[in-house]
Parts: sequence; structure tokens; C-alpha cells
Amino acid sequence: MMSSYYLVFLSLLFSAFFSGMEIAFISRNKLKLELDSTKNSLTAKLLSYITNSSSDFISTMLIGNNICLVVFGISFAKIIEPILYVCFQQPAFVFLSQTLISTFIVLIAAELLPKIFFLISPNRYLNYFVLPLSFFFFLFKPFVYLVSSIINIFWKKFTKEEDNMNFDKEDLDEFLQTIDDDNDVIELDMLKNALEFPDIIVRECMIPRNEIIAVNANDEIRDLNKVFKETKLSKILVYKENVDNIIGYVHALELLKKPLSVKSILLPIQVFSETLKIQKVFKMLNDKHQSIGLIVDEFGSTSGIITIEDIIEEIFGEISDEHDLNEMEEIKIDDYNFIFSSRLEIDYLNSKYNLEFKLNSSYETLSGFILYHHESIPKTNDLVLIDNYIIKILKSDQNKIHKVKITKQNKIFKIP
Repeated sequence: MMSSYYLVFLSLLFSAFFSGMEIAFISRNKLKLELDSTKNSLTAKLLSYITNSSSDFISTMLIGNNICLVVFGISFAKIIEPILYVCFQQPAFVFLSQTLISTFIVLIAAELLPKIFFLISPNRYLNYFVLPLSFFFFLFKPFVYLVSSIINIFWKKFTKEEDNMNFDKEDLDEFLQTIDDDNDVIELDMLKNALEFPDIIVRECMIPRNEIIAVNANDEIRDLNKVFKETKLSKILVYKENVDNIIGYVHALELLKKPLSVKSILLPIQVFSETLKIQKVFKMLNDKHQSIGLIVDEFGSTSGIITIEDIIEEIFGEISDEHDLNEMEEIKIDDYNFIFSSRLEIDYLNSKYNLEFKLNSSYETLSGFILYHHESIPKTNDLVLIDNYIIKILKSDQNKIHKVKITKQNKIFKIP
């Protein structure tokens, strides 16, 4: 009788193991498993081998599970039947009761609980139990071959592929979320940015209209030269009548030709919709060997400009030059006070400084956030209260906000 108790316990334990391994295999992150297989460790090589064929792996788990359930049924019957015959004299009632009780035990202990447990971290448990997995895989290999031969007769009628090993964006994104390595933060950010790149539209990364530097087509060359010197930009847009009628741009190198007029050195500029994907814009600019494009809204009015540098920064992060260092200022005074350039993106500030600015499709930058709520350009030294933040305008002009001080209202403070 004591041996029956041992057999019941062991058969349930191994049945739970096979059920858990089966669901872990089905729910595994295939990309992470494939990357782990490139390691030189014994466990990685073993796991790669035994999971290489889904049909063989599943067959191994099913054979092991069925053997355990048969052993459990026989052993459990020896234990429970004498007890049930005391309660029920009829064999039919004994059989029915025995079936219901054993089914309930198997369902809870060998199916539901292990599958829930192994679903928590399938890849980790596959790696952790790779040695017993390998043992049973090779032990049942003759039986698996027999079962697989029978299954393949039907399998080939429904599919030509044994397993789908194509990794999509979601697989890679899920894999990156599981990595926690401070030494590779930059590389991980670049990979994440690259995944998001195909979904980014021009409006999210363009230089907005109020920050465009442009000259009139009828301006004198000396005026154009002055703008180049003051802004230190390499390209200046040219408009006719107003900024909604951009007709091209001028490169600083063209001034070396000593032109007589702005129009004589005017270069054409491509026009893009603000809802276009930047991946397509990048290709179109690159195909024509241009580095700047004009962005318009649905009415044809100028929304902003996009440059190759802006697009590249979406993957590699901010590329700062001497001009950007002044434009993109960010200073953390303490946990409640910050000084920011108005061009910094709301997403970036929320992530880096643990702020809680509300997101909205109507704006991307801090400047847009302020203008959306204030509905006008505040003057220098004005105070703007938005949600739980007091915003002091440190620098602004009639066209845009340049720099602000943010104060979180999470403690008692004095408004400067």
C-alpha cells in the first residue's frame, strides 16, 4: 500500500512537470531562445537541440504525461477503491466516484497549477529544467519516432512547415523589454528606436513652423549673409511674400560664388505631408541627395521642416552640435525644480525626469504643451500654472518660447 502512495505522488509530480514543460515550450520567446542558443554553454546547446523540432518535443511531453497518468490511475485506484466500497456497495458508483475524484486531482495538480506556474517565465523554466528534459527526450526517442511517423502522415496534409521561426517586431520588442543591462543602455535604446522608426510620422520629429529661419526671395545678398552669420546654420529657407509660400532654400556654400541675388542661388526643396512616415521621407530625401524637406499640413500651409539629422536622431538619439547645446538646455536643480529648453519633447522629459505631463497628439514638445494650455505665447518672466506644475518663462519672444523653469507642486516652495 505504501508503494502505491509513492507512485501516486511521483506520477502526479512528473505529470505536472510534463504539462508545465509543454506550455512553457508553446509560450516560449522564440527569438530569445534562438539568441541563447548562440552561447557556448552545454544547457544552451541541449535546449536548442531538443526544441529544434516542435513535433518531437510535444510528442515527448505527451508520451511522458500519458505514462504518468496511467500509473497514477492504477495506483490511485488501489488506494481509493477500498474506501469507496465502504461508502458505496455498487461497483458503478465506486467507478464513477473514483473517476470524478482522480479527474479533479489531475486537473488541479497536474494541469492547471503547473501550467499557470510555467507560464510566468517559460524561457527561464525551459533553461532550468533542460537536463531532465534532455533525459526524457532521449529516453522516449524510439516511441517519439513511432508516434511522429503516424502524426506526420496527417500533419503533412495540413501544413508544409514544421514550425514558424519567423521573428516579427513584437518578438524583438518583447525580448528587448526583458533585458536589464546598464552597460548596454545606449545600444538597447537604439534598437528600441529602430523598432519604432517605421511608425513615426513627420509631425513627431519636425522643426515646427515658429522655429523656421527664412528670408524673402527679394532680400539682398548682404541680408542673407547676415542671417547665416547670426544663426550659424548651413541652410536657410527662402519664401515669397510669406512663410506659407516657401520656394526653396539656400546653402551657405553658395555664397562663395558671390551671387548677385538670392534667387540666383536658390535650390529646390521637396514638400511632404506632416502625416507621412519618416521612413519614406528619409528614402525620398536620400534618393535625391537632399538633406532638408518642407512639411505642410492638409491645407498646404507650412507646418515646419524636416532634416536628415532630425530623422537620424530618431534612432541614434540627440546629435548635439555647438548650436544645439544652447538650444536644448536641460538642468535639474533638485527633485522639484528644472530648467528646460522649450524644444525638448514631453515624452523624453516624462521618462528621464519622472514628470507627469499629459500627452496629447496636438503637441510633441514642451513649447507645444505650454501653448496648447495657455493658448498664447507668454512673455518673459510670466508664470503659467498647468495641472500640478508652475512654469516660469525664462526667455521668449513674439514668435516662440525659448527656455522655461518648471516647478512641481509636491512640496512647500516659494515662487521665484
